[in-house]
Amino acid sequence: MRDEQPTELTRWTIHGERIVDDTRRARLSIAEVELPDGVRFEQYVIRAPRSAIVAVLDDRERLLLMRRHRFVFDRWVWELPRT
Repeated sequence: MRDEQPTELTRWTIHGERIVDDTRRARLSIAEVELPDGVRFEQYVIRAPRSAIVAVLDDRERLLLMRRHRFVFDRWVWELPRT
């Protein structure tokens, strides 16, 4: 996958950002952004501290997954353990 740099045709302009909530686990803010075609809107932004994701295989090459409930989309999902 190529890491493409934004150009004037693709760059979003951020006009401001306000913090909605700030905890040790994440910061939620709302940014006022403008698309290259002039359309402006608010975009939610979640920033979280760095974390590590671990893929654990046993001697039979079985992968360890965690099952947990994700509130945002109200579903139980399988995912890799992380800090």
